[in-house]
Amino acid sequence: MALLPNIKWLKLPDIKTTINTGLELTKLNFNAKIVDFHIYKIHGEPLNVHEFLKFIIANRNEKDFGCFLTFYKEDFNADFIGEFEKVLEDYEKSCENTRTLIDVDCD
Repeated sequence: MALLPNIKWLKLPDIKTTINTGLELTKLNFNAKIVDFHIYKIHGEPLNVHEFLKFIIANRNEKDFGCFLTFYKEDFNADFIGEFEKVLEDYEKSCENTRTLIDVDCD
């Protein structure tokens, strides 16, 4: 993603995360602000939701922003997914023109 500093719409399939993914995302800065951030079929290790939120705050388009994430049920337990949903829902409520959705892929 560091090679794509001007992206506004990002849709990625089948992404493997590690415990450091959230922190690594916070190190990225984009020239353009992201309008849509979609990742389908996230698998691997749980990432830090607060670090992920820092990335969103720093790189979101303030006029219109959507964040849609789908996690593999086999890799992420209900507590992790619940915490991720709660943090993003609270952020969504605090911002205008922001939509978030967390989904669980059972396949």
